[in-house]
Amino acid sequence: MSLLGAHMPTGGRPERALEKGARIGCEIVQLFVKSPLRWSSRPLDRSEAEAFLQARNDLGFPLVLAHAGYLINLCSPDTDFREKSLSSLFSEVQRCFDLAVDGLVLHPGAHLGRGEKWAVRTVQRSLERVLDHFSRSGMQLLIENTAGQGTTIGCQLVTLAEIVDPFPLHQVGICLDTAHLYAAGYDLATDEGLASLAGDITHSFGWDRVRLLHLNDTSKPLGSRVDRHWHIGDGRIGEQGFARLLEHIHFSQIPCVIETPEAEKMHRVNLNRLKRLRDRGIPAGDGTDLRRHN
Repeated sequence: MSLLGAHMPTGGRPERALEKGARIGCEIVQLFVKSPLRWSSRPLDRSEAEAFLQARNDLGFPLVLAHAGYLINLCSPDTDFREKSLSSLFSEVQRCFDLAVDGLVLHPGAHLGRGEKWAVRTVQRSLERVLDHFSRSGMQLLIENTAGQGTTIGCQLVTLAEIVDPFPLHQVGICLDTAHLYAAGYDLATDEGLASLAGDITHSFGWDRVRLLHLNDTSKPLGSRVDRHWHIGDGRIGEQGFARLLEHIHFSQIPCVIETPEAEKMHRVNLNRLKRLRDRGIPAGDGTDLRRHN
């Protein structure tokens, strides 16, 4: 069955995300390794890395993920901006390597008028540079689907498939966000919609590529192309939508992280809702190993 966790705040020290996650019952944890709204930050102190690794060992988390900063745009038509994005991403990957993080989730970016075909190739070239530089890191980059706002790419599975196709499974995987899927027109609230999504995954990049799920409900209508995460069961996808997903033969084998609002107040509530839905069935598999196909 799926391991369930949450994106946890660090409070300025990476190990605090693990400690906070353990307190609310996380089975896995996702965090920012630096501020998501700044291009750069001070180098990671050795004592911080050691404290993080010790906390992970003590708390026994089998899987720890990171999420890249929001400023990064790997397909910006502005060369200087794209280089700045790559520099920031290089810094984040290095931090993930120092912290022995298993995977780094990142959005592909927005083409700002240059067109999707050009953007896909530009993202691929950007990823090639990162992977060439960190060829021995052993950490996966996980490209996340988007809601499709503005000129962002990656809201359709076929586009994600194009982006990741040239890369080995052990280097580049996919993270699917339920709120983004719903905003892009994939109806996770119905049996038919979930079956259609599963079929699209099978025939595009395949299940082996899907290494992480972001489980978020949404306050916006189906196909709205608006990204608004909401509390599990209280939004458009609804409790039964998440129950079906957690009982699905394939989705039930993938680790899951919530990114719902009001983390300090509501993450425990949302996590417990998902655990209740998951534990009422007995799906096959455990989904513990992000790198099971390396």
